[in-house]
Amino acid sequence: GSETWLAGMTMNNLGEVGRERGEYAKAEALFNQALAILEKTGGPDDPSVAQVLSNLGMLYFNEGKLSRAEPPLQRAVAIREKALSPDHPDLAQAINNLAWVHAEGGDFGRAEPLLKRALAIQEKAFGPEHRDVGKYISNLGSLYYLQGRLAEAEPALRRALAIQEKARGTIHAD
Repeated sequence: GSETWLAGMTMNNLGEVGRERGEYAKAEALFNQALAILEKTGGPDDPSVAQVLSNLGMLYFNEGKLSRAEPPLQRAVAIREKALSPDHPDLAQAINNLAWVHAEGGDFGRAEPLLKRALAIQEKAFGPEHRDVGKYISNLGSLYYLQGRLAEAEPALRRALAIQEKARGTIHAD
């Protein structure tokens, strides 16, 4: 019941602690345990399963294991597409994570439409000037930069910086 679900989510959170500490093997084991529990208690399409899959995918991403990162991140997107509204920020996050796996692998053609979709979701959810929107614009600008598309990168990055400065106050380099 709910205690088992809570144990699964607690294992997920411990996995996140392990990932942050660079204890990747320990984190992977915890994520896989959490996944087994949550799939059993909530079913394979439960949003909590998507959260663990996303965390597992980002663990592999952090390790540079891009081919292992993609399947759990794709599944997290699919679950969130079914379980959440089409403009839910958690869906945008899942799409963003998948996009960066493609970008790191040099597949910019797959990454760009995903980043644009994630940005559109964030803008609809929060409005064009929200700091989270600024992060997603920065991600898109960074993708353009990685491709050498400087004429597109600069305005995106400047817009992201303006949003971030408005949200936090002016940022100085000194």
